[in-house]
Amino acid sequence: MDPHSVLDLTEDREVDAEFTYTAKWKGIYILFENRMDKFMQTSLPHILEIHWFSIVNSCVSVLLLTGFLATILM
Repeated sequence: MDPHSVLDLTEDREVDAEFTYTAKWKGIYILFENRMDKFMQTSLPHILEIHWFSIVNSCVSVLLLTGFLATILM
């Protein structure tokens, strides 16, 4: 197929189309063993950051919903 041609997909019928792509590989001078060092440089507490507001918000929501359910059932 011509890469600049337009294919009509509006009709409800099966159409055969061929898709291609190209890729260019860029060489780097980092050893295979050291390729993840860039991502491992962050400190551990930064990764395991605790979102206290979300935890408290979830607990309050559970308590409120439990109280509403108890009120309805009484």
